[in-house]
Amino acid sequence: MTGSALPLPAVAPPMPPDLALMGTLPDALLAWLAQGRWLDAVLLGVLLEAGALGLWHHRTGRGLRSAAWLPNLAAGLCLMLALRAALVGAHPVWSAAALAAAGLAHLADLRQRLRGLQPTFTAPQPMAAARPTAPRPGRRRPALSAAPPPPGRSPARCRSARPACR
Repeated sequence: MTGSALPLPAVAPPMPPDLALMGTLPDALLAWLAQGRWLDAVLLGVLLEAGALGLWHHRTGRGLRSAAWLPNLAAGLCLMLALRAALVGAHPVWSAAALAAAGLAHLADLRQRLRGLQPTFTAPQPMAAARPTAPRPGRRRPALSAAPPPPGRSPARCRSARPACR
């Protein structure tokens, strides 16, 4: 058998609307995975999560700002788009374009991390540095103003910025 090439595997046929017609469950599952519809659901979920994170940060000011996680998310989305293009049998140019975009997004993410714009994980602080900075009992706090207290008021009662002490 010289010069004979192995046959290429057949592309999975489109999935019929009724899974009962597919035969066994593994065949139906393989057809569903080969079609790429599951990846559409994953892509939609990632986009919804990104929108929710951005909206949450915009409304509350908590969490990471969008610029900190968008390059990483874009790289992952482009990799999923390249996988989807390969699964549905799209022209290889689409897969290559998605992979190139994923590489550019990855470079942007690395550049941002190396510049220190994105928070990174750090080692835990020793216990001595984690102590609260509130004054210890018995210590006197400095007065808020250097003006003497009004007549009839003791200095201890006028250490705050209350209007009664002015």
